[in-house]
Amino acid sequence: MSLSLAHLIKPEIEEMIVKGDVSGLRVACEDLHGADLVAILVAFEPAQRNTIFEALALRQQTEVFEYLALELQRELLEGVKADTRKAVLNAITPDDRAKLFEQLPEELTK
Repeated sequence: MSLSLAHLIKPEIEEMIVKGDVSGLRVACEDLHGADLVAILVAFEPAQRNTIFEALALRQQTEVFEYLALELQRELLEGVKADTRKAVLNAITPDDRAKLFEQLPEELTK
């Protein structure tokens, strides 16, 4: 999926966010590859990005998270619910988690 395609589906996703249609977001994203989801996420503002990320299944959250640059990883960790943050941090590989923890403030790694 190219960035332009991400922009093509952006209005549909925005509508689901406005309606609070979390299950619709999950269904709309369930067959997308992690790299495609990253292209979608970066097309949104942080608050909307958090909503989309929280709607994903843990498998997809983990895959997407590993594709993101450190700054976006940090933004997501700061913006999502504590239980989502814990689940994602526990799901990434131990090596990736250790590298990430070295770069994050302590309050995000608890």
